[in-house]
Amino acid sequence: MTRYVPVLRTKMAEWTALRELTDDVRQTITPCLEVLPHELARSGGDPAGNLPHGVSRLAKRIRHNWGPRSILVDASHLTPSLRPEMVALLAQAAPAYDITPIWTLSLNEATPLYVSARQSAANRILRLALRVDYSELDKDDISDRIDLALRDLGVSPAETCFLVDYGVTDYVSPDYEWLADHVPHMTTWKEFVVIGGSFLRDLDGLAVGTRFHPRWDWIHWESWARVIRHTSTRLPAFSDYTIQHAIFREPVQGSNPTASIRYAAGNYWVIVRGEALWNRRKQESRYDQYFGNARLLADRDEFKGAPYSFGDRYISEVVQQRTGPGTPTTWLAAGMNHHMTLAARQTKEVAAV
Repeated sequence: MTRYVPVLRTKMAEWTALRELTDDVRQTITPCLEVLPHELARSGGDPAGNLPHGVSRLAKRIRHNWGPRSILVDASHLTPSLRPEMVALLAQAAPAYDITPIWTLSLNEATPLYVSARQSAANRILRLALRVDYSELDKDDISDRIDLALRDLGVSPAETCFLVDYGVTDYVSPDYEWLADHVPHMTTWKEFVVIGGSFLRDLDGLAVGTRFHPRWDWIHWESWARVIRHTSTRLPAFSDYTIQHAIFREPVQGSNPTASIRYAAGNYWVIVRGEALWNRRKQESRYDQYFGNARLLADRDEFKGAPYSFGDRYISEVVQQRTGPGTPTTWLAAGMNHHMTLAARQTKEVAAV
C-alpha cells in the first residue's frame, strides 16, 4: 500500500488534527512528528531540565492523539546533546504507553546518538529511519555514508525507512527518475518517502478575500505516480507539511495574526484571507470575521461538506454559529485535519488505479 506521510510539529493544532482523523485515514498514513523544544520543557523552561518527564508526556500524547500505530519521530529541532538520552527514554516509554515510534536520524548525528539508537533497535523496541536532504544524494560518497550509517546502527535497509527531504517545493519538480538512480538500496528499504512542502511561508502580501495557491508537492508526485505506477520503478510515499511551510520558524512574539482559513482542494489551496484579529487603533477584537470567512468557504464548490472530516464539520458548525468564531489554533487544526484526510484519500486513489 502506498502511504501518505504528513510532517507535523508538536503544537496543539497538530495534536488535535491527528486525534480527530477517521479510522480509514489512519490506516493509510504514517505521520512524521518533528518534536519542538517546548514539548519536552516544563512551563517554558529548558527541555533538559526534566527530560524523563518531557519524554513521558510526549509518549502519552502520541498514545492519546495517534494510538499504537507507527509514527516517525524526528528530534532534529532539539539540541544534539539531548538526543541520545531522549531516544533511550522513548524506548523505555514505548512499551509502557503502547506506542510504536520510529526514531529518525540524519547521516550527521554524533556517535552517542547512534550508539543509543542501535541499542534500542537491537532490543526490538524502536525501528529506525534515515532522513537525508535531496542535495546530499548528489555527493560522490553518499552510498558509502549510508552503508556506514546502517552498519553503525546495526540495521539493514529492509528494516529501515528512508526519507528524502526536498524541502520547499515550487513549480520545479523533484527529479523522481534521478532519485530512482541515486538512492542506494532503492528496492529494499522498508519505506521510501520523498518529503516536500509547497505552502506559503506566511500569508503576508495576500490581499483580503479568497485567494489560491498551487499544491506543487501534490501536483509533482501525482504526475510521477501516474507515469510509473505500472512499471518496476519504486513509487515513493507522498509526504508534505500539510498547510504549514516546510521550514519551521518560531512564531513572532506579539504578532497579530489574521482571521484566515486554509483549505486544501484538488491541486491547490483555497485561502480565505481575513484582516488582523486585533484592531490596535480601536483596541477591539475582530474574531467575528471567522463567521463570514467560513461562510465564504462553505459556499464554494471545493467545500466537501460536514461529513467529510472533523475539519469540515468544524467549518459547518461555525457557519451555523453552533460554535466559534474560533482561534488561529482551532482553524489550523481544522485545516490540517481536512488536508490530511484529502491527501490520504487522494494518495490511495492514485495508487489503486
